[in-house]
Amino acid sequence: MMALNIILLLTILLHLVVLVISLRLMRITKFRSAWILFCIAYILMLFQLMLELANNFGSTKVYISYEARVWIMIFTSLFFVAALLVVNKLLTYTWFMEHKRRIYEKRVLNAIITTEEKERRRFSKDLHDNLGPLLSSAKLSISALTSLESTASQKEILNNADFVINEAIKSLKETSNNLSPHILNNFGVARAVNTFINKLVLPSQMKLKFNTNIKDSRYDDDIEAIMYRVVCELLNNALKYSQATKITVNIKRHGDDIELLVSDNGVGFNPDKLDENDNAGMGLSNITSRISSLKGDIDIKSALGEGTIIKILIKIK
Repeated sequence: MMALNIILLLTILLHLVVLVISLRLMRITKFRSAWILFCIAYILMLFQLMLELANNFGSTKVYISYEARVWIMIFTSLFFVAALLVVNKLLTYTWFMEHKRRIYEKRVLNAIITTEEKERRRFSKDLHDNLGPLLSSAKLSISALTSLESTASQKEILNNADFVINEAIKSLKETSNNLSPHILNNFGVARAVNTFINKLVLPSQMKLKFNTNIKDSRYDDDIEAIMYRVVCELLNNALKYSQATKITVNIKRHGDDIELLVSDNGVGFNPDKLDENDNAGMGLSNITSRISSLKGDIDIKSALGEGTIIKILIKIK
């Protein structure tokens, strides 16, 4: 009997602890109504336990009818069920709001990326159509002057001016192409990536292989722009950090999916320990954001000394 009373006392103490915790959570969380219901249910349970303990230790017995005990148990269960329903409702609402927030963030990110690409195209077009003709006219004027009779020093000045204008025109074309590659806009992502790869200056020991089955296929402008910039960023990262002798780039369509695969046999890295403040970390963070805006998936497999494989899957439909 004594052991049973000790167990009963410990149960009461545990219920008191739970009640105190519930009262504290009621003050510091948003689930106030749920914790109130839990507290009422625990108070009813404590009432029954303390009454039982009092009858065991006290000389005066307090009797409660069987019907009253049943009703107390029913109300206790009802309060517990009501509390759980409130918690479930609140958790469902919280999940719904979190889901809406993620959708909103993706839409904002997509809008930012789309606006960025539009501004790149506009700025590239302005450079090409406005500044380009002005530099070409200046070059024609300088060329006309060099054909006239002049002193050696004047000819040297004119030749230097002609050289500077030629370099400015070349730099303008490169800048315009980097902002919005004309090959990408006119011929698609496969041709643009192939052109980018052909322009790369590779170390003598490095081999870079490009495979694709989409050739001249065209897709949405945003999808093409993001695929192109992602591949370029991955290649730049591989060239800067991988110390690889072999890099492979695959762009292939499988049904309604396009798979981008960039792999190398370089030094590799630990994706979990990559600092986003580093250039490589920022590059992968930007890539992840761009792929997320297309609702695509990215899988990075790498380890120190084992090279890197980055696989990206984008749904076209």
